[in-house]
Amino acid sequence: EGRAAVIYFVQDGGTLAIKIGYAGDDAEARMAALQTGNPSPLTLLAVMPGDRSLESELHRRFAAHRVAGEWFRPAAEILHFIIATVRIGAAGRQ
Repeated sequence: EGRAAVIYFVQDGGTLAIKIGYAGDDAEARMAALQTGNPSPLTLLAVMPGDRSLESELHRRFAAHRVAGEWFRPAAEILHFIIATVRIGAAGRQ
């Protein structure tokens, strides 16, 4: 069976912008594809279970911080959400 769909948070090392994206099955492969088209190093900050509707919901929630498309300024609101997501995710894996 394939991997579960996820929402991922990737940060651009040059601009510090954060991409909130959807990967149908493999966030690492998606990140590798993103890195190919980006001259700055990218860092995978967090991954959480989710579908396209959750991705859209997060894009709306953080719309005030949008730079372009799925990229957002590293606002405190977004960073706090990511930290909470990582803690919840880490606790669930133990």
